[in-house]
Amino acid sequence: MTIGHDRRVAHPLYREEDARQALEFSFDGIWTLDSELRTTFVNARMAEMLGYSPEAMLRRPVYDFLFPQDVPAAEAAVNRRKNGVREELEFRFRRHDGSELWARVATAPILAGEGDFGGVVAILSDITHRRQAEESLRAREKELLEAEQLSQQLAAIVESSDDAIVSKDLNGVIRSWNRGATRIFGFTPEEAIGQRILILIPPELHAEEDVILERLRAGKRIDHYETERLTKDGRRLYVSVTISPIRDASGRVIGASKIARDITERKRAEQVLLTSEKLASVGRLAATVAHEINNPLESVINLVYLARLADNRETVQQYLGTAEEELNRIAHLTKQTLGFYRERSERTRVHAGELLNQLAAVFSSKAQNKGVKIKLEILDDPEIAVDRGEFRQLFSNLLNNSIDACGHGGAVRVRVSTARRAAASAPCLRITVVDNGSGIKPADRAHVFEPFFTTKKEVGTGLGLWICKQIAEKYGGTVAVRSHAQPGRSWTAVLVFLPVIVPDACSALAPCLKKGA
Repeated sequence: MTIGHDRRVAHPLYREEDARQALEFSFDGIWTLDSELRTTFVNARMAEMLGYSPEAMLRRPVYDFLFPQDVPAAEAAVNRRKNGVREELEFRFRRHDGSELWARVATAPILAGEGDFGGVVAILSDITHRRQAEESLRAREKELLEAEQLSQQLAAIVESSDDAIVSKDLNGVIRSWNRGATRIFGFTPEEAIGQRILILIPPELHAEEDVILERLRAGKRIDHYETERLTKDGRRLYVSVTISPIRDASGRVIGASKIARDITERKRAEQVLLTSEKLASVGRLAATVAHEINNPLESVINLVYLARLADNRETVQQYLGTAEEELNRIAHLTKQTLGFYRERSERTRVHAGELLNQLAAVFSSKAQNKGVKIKLEILDDPEIAVDRGEFRQLFSNLLNNSIDACGHGGAVRVRVSTARRAAASAPCLRITVVDNGSGIKPADRAHVFEPFFTTKKEVGTGLGLWICKQIAEKYGGTVAVRSHAQPGRSWTAVLVFLPVIVPDACSALAPCLKKGA
């Protein structure tokens, strides 16, 4: 019978072959090891998972297919299996190409006679993709956690900052507002966010915002720009502002972050120092003028005395004529001096050569008494826009310093010319004051523009060059000092650069923004 025939086919040898075929076609890897953990059998799937042929794996210990750092864990697992512990592990193996294979491993012991440990049979399922996905997910979660922690730290820094830290979009609308901004400007976040940044800018400076936004759209940064801003109650503050573009993931500028520091007290202190130095400059100039006037006055007194003693009219006329010349010199000097301080403090169009000629005349007597010659060279003399009083103060300080630095027989040269401070920049006026005095030591040169620093310990206030720098920068200019202190070859040169008047000049904001870019 067919049925009987089928039953006879179910012979033990046939069932073993059938089982072996089933193992070969299994989706899982099958691996058997002897008591010394050497490979006795692997199916095709197991060999494929590790990248070997089945023959290449036979008789090799399991440790050949592990990463060195994983061997202790494998030994511990085998020992647990020897002690009858049943467990399912997720374990890492090393493929033939060196890559990693993660597998879920289920094992069962092979028992020898009398129940001794004879080896292990293991069924392995490839979970490499799942483990890699989990590792990737964990790494991403770690990145997100670190990013969140960093964000929280940055937020804490922003909130605890004494400076105002504000963000805005490219329409100038405020998007964030920290406690420092509330402290400085008085607006709460609820009052400020959603408003235009113009609520902080004085009306006459609204054009600044257009220039700032234009530079931000171009991706440019603005550093330490000093300007004025308004508080909620209408007070004006001096602030130093740094503005940086904010970009999205594609690099497109979508807004700006702004850090504003209140420098009102610093500005007031600078103004006090400036006033103090102005008074000191007036005192120095007054002493110079008094000295200038004293000499011709003594001459006049002597001439009048001699005229009284003269015997004839012609001699009297000579004495009186000379006295009249001296009085005219006094009148001219007095008129010049009064003109220095009666002018209104405002910018006017002037030629530097004219003002420097007047100053040279004022300081000529002091220079002559010290045996110092003043030479003025005017190569070019374009118009500049400055306050005359501040211009005279600047160069009175420089001339006074140069004359004091020179010994008997020294010389001071003042040269007026045009120059360019950098390639492709607009032309500017360059005024160079050079003396052949003792020079400035290299260690002192880095400090000459600091307030209260002086190399003239007995007579110097330490404010002169600092004030010169403040005045020059007020008009968009610069001051530089060069010097050589070697005995016999010493000299000092102070170079002052001031913008000249050119057609279609940019707004006052432009040079400040260029400097901060």
